[in-house]
Amino acid sequence: MSVTVEGITKLEGHVDSLYALSGGLEPHSLYSGGGDGYIAEWDIRQLRDARLLVKVPASVYAFNLLSSLKMLLIGTRNGGFHLVDLKERKEKRLLKWSDSPIWAMITCEEAGFIALAGGDGFLTLLPMNRLDELTAAIRIPISTAAIRSLSWDGTQGTLYAGASDGHIYALQLNSKNITQPTHWSAHRFSVFSLLLQPDKQRLISGGRDALLRTWPLTNASDPLFSAPAHWYTINHLIFSPDQQWLLSASRDKTIKIWNADNLELLKVMDWERYGIHTHSINRLCWLGDFVFSAGDDKKIGVWSVKMEA
Repeated sequence: MSVTVEGITKLEGHVDSLYALSGGLEPHSLYSGGGDGYIAEWDIRQLRDARLLVKVPASVYAFNLLSSLKMLLIGTRNGGFHLVDLKERKEKRLLKWSDSPIWAMITCEEAGFIALAGGDGFLTLLPMNRLDELTAAIRIPISTAAIRSLSWDGTQGTLYAGASDGHIYALQLNSKNITQPTHWSAHRFSVFSLLLQPDKQRLISGGRDALLRTWPLTNASDPLFSAPAHWYTINHLIFSPDQQWLLSASRDKTIKIWNADNLELLKVMDWERYGIHTHSINRLCWLGDFVFSAGDDKKIGVWSVKMEA
């Protein structure tokens, strides 16, 4: 079996670096956001002009779609947490705890929380049934450095947080009890991406040290696997929809495809061969028949990735 990659096109319209990318409320919609504060909605059936979803007054670093509530939660560089009503296409509420960036957020559905990773080293937990109430927020000091990435294990009720001190923190989380976090040294510098692999009972991490590592979900101290995966920072990790491939995006302007089972490198997607990204690639999203990538060149790359005999 071999992997076939085609660089389809580039979606243009943003005027600053892109940091956030996800599927939208409709099956054919893609949301993007970045330094210009615009959240754009793209129709992947047409792969052309976007429409403005909402504008916020600071760089967008993360967002999280709550389909059941038809809401988009947006985290910004200045610590703003924006609640956007997608039906009315307007902001419902703005919450703010500090001036530090919100680097990542994730839904911990089984525990009933939305978790936010803070540039101040705090983890903020918001009850999903009280999202617009500032007093309902639970603020947990995790690290003296910024928290840069999150991953949620709903089966075990464990929230993992990667920090700029190079550690991964783990805490048990449910609606009635939150344990003190345990932690281990995972990377030399910031842990920029975490990805849970439940069938293998392991956590995958990517760091500023350009290393790709895997960790057991219990008694993690030494990596199960460790390899230099890129020349520079690994910014994001995702799986293919069938969980067979792992994709990594890097500051070195490349995307790499790995066998998700044994982490064998299968394909390198770069500027020289495909002519898509000229700068750091910050975010990935696999939606429908395409892989989408967002970077510092203000563009969204559109890729076809297929397995062939």
